[in-house]
Amino acid sequence: LPGEIDPETAWTGEVEYRHRFASDWTALGSVWQSSVEGLIEQLPNADGLLESENAFNGRIRGFDLELQRAFRGGWMLTAWYSHQDPQSVLSADNDAEFKQLAGSPQDQAAAKFVVPLPGGPRLATRVVYEGPRRLTGVAGFSDAAVIGDVVVSGRISGDHGSWFAGVHNITGREWTTPASTSTFLIVEAPELRKPLARAGIELKSRLSPKAQARPASRPSVRVT
Repeated sequence: LPGEIDPETAWTGEVEYRHRFASDWTALGSVWQSSVEGLIEQLPNADGLLESENAFNGRIRGFDLELQRAFRGGWMLTAWYSHQDPQSVLSADNDAEFKQLAGSPQDQAAAKFVVPLPGGPRLATRVVYEGPRRLTGVAGFSDAAVIGDVVVSGRISGDHGSWFAGVHNITGREWTTPASTSTFLIVEAPELRKPLARAGIELKSRLSPKAQARPASRPSVRVT
């Protein structure tokens, strides 16, 4: 059933401070909070049918820290950490206290490095950390996760295009955790970030100066 629902209302505030030092480095810190009233959710009504309603109020607050080196000479570094406190409460229960929102990590971090290799290619690596998440329907928390990517990229001689090859989610693994429970069934949710290998090449071809002088609807051709 569609139910009678009102729009969700959200207010967000953030204070940020950025400081540049040693010409190439930037440090950033921020604190923030978002409050949402009337989060729409499908819940069973008196007849046992699912009905959309403004079921929850949400509140999430936290802080971010970031350190970045500007992309110069083929080098770049970014390190980032975030702590957040996602909570929710039933809209109809004004006296209840906010509780931690299931499925949302409290701690996250990431680091990205780009370094030049001999001959012109660049090596890019990224490592992402996600803290444990409170499970839905059962007690406890999921495992923390560390995900890594490694990609090598470069340009084709004469500015004729570019190429890349890499592996993503190097430390990814398949596992399941209870997503919901009922009288008859326990649903298992798989971890979807499996290792993935990718490669690609992009070629560019430009028309000759004589051809460019003639009117044309396509002045250049790019093949991917």
